[in-house]
Amino acid sequence: MVKLGAASLGADDGEAQVMLINSVKDVALALNNLINVTKTASGKQIDDPEMQKLKETAKVMVTNVTALLRTVKSVEDETQRGTNALEATIESIGQELRLFNNGQIPNNQTTPEELIRVTKQVREKEFSLNSTTISVYI
Repeated sequence: MVKLGAASLGADDGEAQVMLINSVKDVALALNNLINVTKTASGKQIDDPEMQKLKETAKVMVTNVTALLRTVKSVEDETQRGTNALEATIESIGQELRLFNNGQIPNNQTTPEELIRVTKQVREKEFSLNSTTISVYI
């Protein structure tokens, strides 16, 4: 299940996949350790060394879950960056179209090279967004 979730990021984001898998593995190991320590500490007095071990193990669990959440947030922010760029491009094109339709044609000239460069950037972002979207649904 974890591998499928990491794979949904797309093949071109291997580093994020590894980060997520490692974070989930750390949480799973910490949870397993917490369960075992809880079984051992169950029924013991509060001053028993097993209770101190339980407290320390719980802290490790919280630390690992926090790290996992930060990793997920980081990956999500990276993925969202492409979407934001595409949305900004669409908004910019919309503003230019509104100006054009209102008869407010700008005086500056755009060279064919600039148009090609901008078109390539839009297509790359669109391809990146489509690849991410497709991999999420697979």
